[in-house]
Formats: sequence, structure tokens, C-alpha cells
Amino acid sequence: MSVYFARHGRTDDNDHLKQTSGLVPVSDVPLNELGVEQADELAEQLKSQHFDMIISSPLLRAKQTSEIVNRYHNLPIIIDNSFQELRVGKYLDQSVWGELFDIDKNIRNNDDAETVTEFFTRVYKALDNLKEKYADKEILIVSHGGVNQAFHAYFNKLKWHGNMRLDRTKNAEIRKYDFKK
Repeated sequence: MSVYFARHGRTDDNDHLKQTSGLVPVSDVPLNELGVEQADELAEQLKSQHFDMIISSPLLRAKQTSEIVNRYHNLPIIIDNSFQELRVGKYLDQSVWGELFDIDKNIRNNDDAETVTEFFTRVYKALDNLKEKYADKEILIVSHGGVNQAFHAYFNKLKWHGNMRLDRTKNAEIRKYDFKK
């Protein structure tokens, strides 16, 4: 069984991550023009790849990327909250952005956010469920850069310690992960 992970195309909010301090509102934003172009390129790259299913994060940028890629596959897109980005709440404190993936610090950005431990646990459970239910399937998951951090740790059997932002993905980048039997 293989899982293909694709990060969504670019959004205007991706530029917020370049700020070094201050509160930034977190919203469910669409792909920008470049993001649509990136998703088109991803679709072309994956058009000959067989998928049994496509799973998307519920966030708009991932759903749009999934829909663009799916034009060559015509599969139902399954929306799965388990593959949503790390929930940081309504506002992101840019001063802690670099530390949010530090397991040892386990920061909760604000009251309506989750810690990286909660986030990794959520993604790991979802991957365990996929492995159990769809052992013979080829799956495309369209999600977010933070989710790929959890994928990287899961498939490489990394211990949870320190900063887990170890395998960054670019917008509309694809990775293939194989479940070992």
C-alpha cells in the first residue's frame, strides 16, 4: 500500500509565515493564482498515476487542489478532518511559529488550538486506520505542510522529541510513502 501526500497549492496566507512577530488571523483561504497554476502542474504530474481514492483536508486550499488533481481521476473526494493542518486557533502568534512543532515544548498557541502532540496523535491514528482498512489501495492525500511533518515522522518511525519540522514540503509538492508489511 502506498500513500501519496500532496501539499496544497499556494495561498496569499502563505506569505504571512514570512512575518517574524505579531498576531496573524487564521482563515480558510482559497488558492491564489499561483496556487491554481501549481495545482494544475501537480494534476499533470499525477494524471497517469493510479489512485483508488483521494482524501482531502477539509480546508478550502486542499479541497481546491484535490479537485484540480481529480480532473484526471474522476474519483469521489473524501473529506477527512484528520488531515487538517495543525489547529492554531483564530490567531497565530508569529513569535512562536518556529516552536509550534517542538514536541518538548508542546505549545498551545491559544485556548482553541491543539498542541503538536495532539496533532501528531490525530494524524497517526488516521494513518493507522488507513493501513488497517485499505491495505491494498493506492491513496492520494491532499493536505498541508504540517501534516507532512507527521507523515515523515510516522513513516520513518521517528521518536517524538525536539522540533519535528524536519521534512518541509513546497506548495503542490508530492511525496510517496509506503506502508511496510
